[in-house]
Amino acid sequence: MLENALNDQNVNNIKRLLKILIEILFESIETIVHYYDDKRSII
Repeated sequence: MLENALNDQNVNNIKRLLKILIEILFESIETIVHYYDDKRSII
């Protein structure tokens, strides 16, 4: 019983971490895209 609760907690922590990592990844991609768009408009 306790082991199952710990496993559920681990799964939730992993899901939360993945969600944060995915958000950071998308923000980074958006930043890079905007950066390149700015560069292109200057040229």
